[in-house]
Amino acid sequence: MFEQYEVPVAYSMVNLAQLSTEPFQEFMCYWTAFNSIYSTLAEREGFIPQLKTRKDGTLKSRQNGSVLIPEIIPALSEHGRSNWH
Repeated sequence: MFEQYEVPVAYSMVNLAQLSTEPFQEFMCYWTAFNSIYSTLAEREGFIPQLKTRKDGTLKSRQNGSVLIPEIIPALSEHGRSNWH
């Protein structure tokens, strides 16, 4: 079990999901909570994604609508995730 300070996003999303009257919003809140916990567990095991940079050291990003999203090097491959406990 986690303390609230260890996964604040997860606790907040579960609280929001419990207040929701919309099934999709409730699902998204629980999904976000799950991802927050999963990321915390992976980080504790040393699996930390890295930001991609160009040769000059600047951050690589991609356009998503009007927002620039930083590109990352995943800490685990899809294959590695299925074998991770």
